[in-house]
Amino acid sequence: MDIDFNKDVDFRIYIRKFEDHILFVFQKLLSVDSIVLDIGANIGWYSLIAAQKIKAENHIYAFEPASNAYQKLLKHISLNEASQISAHNCCIADYEGEILLNICEDDAYNSVGNSPILNIQEQVNSPVINIDAFIEKYRIPKVDIIKIDTEGAEMLVLKGAKKTLQKFSPVIFLKLIKKC
Repeated sequence: MDIDFNKDVDFRIYIRKFEDHILFVFQKLLSVDSIVLDIGANIGWYSLIAAQKIKAENHIYAFEPASNAYQKLLKHISLNEASQISAHNCCIADYEGEILLNICEDDAYNSVGNSPILNIQEQVNSPVINIDAFIEKYRIPKVDIIKIDTEGAEMLVLKGAKKTLQKFSPVIFLKLIKKC
C-alpha cells in the first residue's frame, strides 16, 4: 500500500491499529463467493481485505467520491492486482444526480453532512446514485455484505437501499460518528 503518514487511516493501518475488532468479524463473514459493497471505501482497506478471500468471478464494489482518496483506491487495487474490486467515483445516497461533497484536510473525514469532524477545505459537486438503482443497473445477483462509512450520510445510504436490503438481507457494517 501507498501510505501517507499524515493521514489518520493510513497511519492506523500501518501500525495495525485500524478497526481490528471490526475487521476480524468482517473477515469471518466473507466467503469465496461473497459480493460486497464498500460504501465510503476511502483508500480501499476493507475492499483489499475482502479481495484476499473472494474469488475473481465474484465482486467487491468500492464507492469513493473524493478525488484524492479515489486515486489512492485505484492505485491500491492495481498494486494488489485485485481484479475483483471495481471502484466507483461517486457518493451513495437516496437519490440519483449530484450532491455537495465536503472535502476535509484528511480524506477519511470527507462528508456530505452539515457538520464534518474536520475543517472543510473545499466543497465539490459529486455524482450520486442510490444502491437500489446501482444493483438494478449492473444486474448484481446478490449482496452479502455492505460496509457503510460515510461520515454522517448513513441514513441517506440506507434509504436508497430499501429494495436491496429487503431482497438480499445482507450483513451491514455501519460506522456511526457522534456528530450525526
